[in-house]
Amino acid sequence: MRNAFFPEVPREMPTARVITITCVSGLYAEKRIPIMLGTYVSLGRGGSNGIAYPTETTGISRRHCVFYAHGSGRLFVQDQESTNGTYLDNGRMEPMKWYEIKPGHAVRVGREVFVWKT
Repeated sequence: MRNAFFPEVPREMPTARVITITCVSGLYAEKRIPIMLGTYVSLGRGGSNGIAYPTETTGISRRHCVFYAHGSGRLFVQDQESTNGTYLDNGRMEPMKWYEIKPGHAVRVGREVFVWKT
C-alpha cells in the first residue's frame, strides 16, 4: 500500500531507524518526538493521537495531521481535513495530500511549530 502512495521513493535503507521532529514553539516546545521508520504519528486533540493536545486546545482539530517516516528516511506530512489548516513553511497545505518535509523546514499547526532537525 505504501508503494501506491509513494512510488517515487527509492528503496534504499538509511542508517538511522528513527526520525525525530522537535516542537520549537507551543505547548510541547523543545519536546523531541521520535517517529520509527515505516510508521505514522497523528497529531490532534485527545488521547487517541500520538501527539495529543488537550480537548480544549484552539486551532487544532481532533485529527489535525499525520506525520509519516518512510522506510527510506524521508519524512512526510498530510493535513487530515483540519478546520484551521496545516502549514509547511508558511504555505497552507492541501487537505489529504502528502508533502515531504526536508530537514529544517517548519510545519505549523495552530500555535505549534515542528521542525525536523538532523
